Amino acid sequence: MSSATDPRRTRIGGDGLDALGIAISETIADFERLAGELIDDDPAAGEIRICLRSLDPLIDRHGLERTFRFLHLLRARTRSVNGMAHAHLAAPLDSERVRTLEGVTDATIEVGLDGSDPVHRWHLRNPAVTTGWLQLSAPHD
Repeated sequence: MSSATDPRRTRIGGDGLDALGIAISETIADFERLAGELIDDDPAAGEIRICLRSLDPLIDRHGLERTFRFLHLLRARTRSVNGMAHAHLAAPLDSERVRTLEGVTDATIEVGLDGSDPVHRWHLRNPAVTTGWLQLSAPHD
């Protein structure tokens, strides 16, 4: 389904992080108006979920520091409505990109292979815990 026919996906016009941030904030506000009051006593409600498919182009175009600031603001806006956001980054766990951006995340998920089987492990910040390697399951239809 293309972004034009899939309401779960939105393509942002414009050339910068400002346009992206404004579009996300306006979409959250629109959703709040349509769905009614989202805020409740459950801090893990997650009615709004945002996926940034790749941070790499943002970092390449705008730099690591601006991308960090953008993610900091995105995190605050998303949390203000008990939402969740995640982003993908194609970089080794010990890279400067990952080390820098970890400061605005609750967890880092590392993906790898065990032979030919995909696996992942989670590095949580609070509490500071790293899981063992876990099998990634194939999606079920």
